[in-house]
Amino acid sequence: MERFIPQDRRKFLKQMSVATLAAGASLLESEHLHVQAAQSQQGEDPGNGSNQRAIEAARLRRDAAQQGLRDTPPNLQHPANLDEHIYPSKIGSYSKGLPHNNDGTVVLNAYAALLRALDSEQPSDFNAIPMGGDRRLTNPQAGLAFDMEGPDSHALVQPPAPAFASREQAAEIAENYWMALLRDVPFSQYQTNPIANDAAADLTLFGSDFKGAKSGGSVTPETLFRGVIPKTKRVHISPSISTNLVTSEQTASTRRSGLPRRESTT
Repeated sequence: MERFIPQDRRKFLKQMSVATLAAGASLLESEHLHVQAAQSQQGEDPGNGSNQRAIEAARLRRDAAQQGLRDTPPNLQHPANLDEHIYPSKIGSYSKGLPHNNDGTVVLNAYAALLRALDSEQPSDFNAIPMGGDRRLTNPQAGLAFDMEGPDSHALVQPPAPAFASREQAAEIAENYWMALLRDVPFSQYQTNPIANDAAADLTLFGSDFKGAKSGGSVTPETLFRGVIPKTKRVHISPSISTNLVTSEQTASTRRSGLPRRESTT
């Protein structure tokens, strides 16, 4: 029996993005020639005319767009974890804001309406998605927009989220709960705090399924809740951005204000 391989909607969007980008580059080239022709008719020198700034801006943007197109593989894939096809109830898929049954599962016709809107990309289909309350989805079409600065979103690849039934997912959830228990404890006290030590020991039990920072293969109070720099696998040592904004006098060794019941600083 052949294994079912679902069609990735993002693959279709990516193909559309490449085609649109190529068409846009061609349009810019045509516009460039049009401006030059118009200036020639008016007796202006395209190299020194009053519109030189606009011509240069168009050239830079065209060159950047063409480079982005060259840097994007023609059949770029965006992998998924297949949870949507594993669970008929869609328990492992995003359904926030949609109506749900008493057992917590999403109402399937509402979920189907969400997929229909994502496939069609039509505003009318997004407006027709049934909601579980009076509030609408927040900018659900943002992923369809084209980026005018930097690479297009569909030209980048992000690893799929951990599968719903995986140990990696369980490790992430465990880390979140330990964070909640330690939110009022300053990082500088982690080494002697019993809860922090219990958290490090518990997360170590997940082995390679826990992707957070480690020292010698183990999670320690010093590496607890710290990020990992891509490729180098080095542990971040700087304070979190939110701490810097709230308490500028904190040092890198504390990383946190430690003020009790101030969730805004965590």
